[in-house]
Amino acid sequence: MSTGELSKDIKNIKDEKTDYIRVSPQLDSGLKFLIALIMSTIPFLLRDTYSFVILTVFLFVTTILLRIRPRTILTSFAAYSIIVLLPYMFGFFISTVIFWFSGNEVFAYHQQISDIALRMFQLFLLWYVGSLYFQSTSMKSFIGLLDKLLSPLKRLGVPISDHLKVIMCVVNELKVLGPEMKKQFSESMQSLKADKKSIFNINIKGISNIIISFLVNSFKRLDYIEEYLQQVETDELYEYQFQISKEDIWMLITFILLVYLLFIVETGYAFF
Repeated sequence: MSTGELSKDIKNIKDEKTDYIRVSPQLDSGLKFLIALIMSTIPFLLRDTYSFVILTVFLFVTTILLRIRPRTILTSFAAYSIIVLLPYMFGFFISTVIFWFSGNEVFAYHQQISDIALRMFQLFLLWYVGSLYFQSTSMKSFIGLLDKLLSPLKRLGVPISDHLKVIMCVVNELKVLGPEMKKQFSESMQSLKADKKSIFNINIKGISNIIISFLVNSFKRLDYIEEYLQQVETDELYEYQFQISKEDIWMLITFILLVYLLFIVETGYAFF
């Protein structure tokens, strides 16, 4: 593969729009980032049950308006369960067992089950807000926003643009190799299904060979990526310009009304 071919592959991936981004309202990434940042802290400030109901309904309606695919939502649920929920529950179980047998207060959980469930729900809302942002924002725009936010470090001589170029190229490279990896795994699983004896006995060696082959092919492309990084300009990989539209204004007004409504529910006090 030549550098030109790699550049063409990355350009095709860079210009490619996924379904949820193509049909989602085109909202400013910076304004969305600010709202998402505030939204991620709101669950930890709420105490009233009705506040959580209102926030959950708001996120549900936002998901519909952003036209996030149900499959994406289920993937987010699964990722949260694997990365956050299961490790926490495993640690809770182990600590409880050790406390039962040893009586050591170090391993005792003094929180009630309701408090633990509340914390898990708060963490899930934090996770979900982040998922909504990244599922409705192109990586090109997000990296461009980071470049703007980290401008003070650039003035101090930190090579922020170079690091972001590497990140963007790695993301684009993964998008190129991802379908190939998926295809190889699918072919491997089909071969396993063909053998009835292997249905419940995964061929670890075969999957290992696929992973090794994938890593070898990735290392072969490192030289091309390095050469491409030296030639490509940052504007070709990412960019961000603040542009406010009617949709952004409505989004900001809706968010302010949400915060005001939550404030009323939590405090019972209204400004007017």
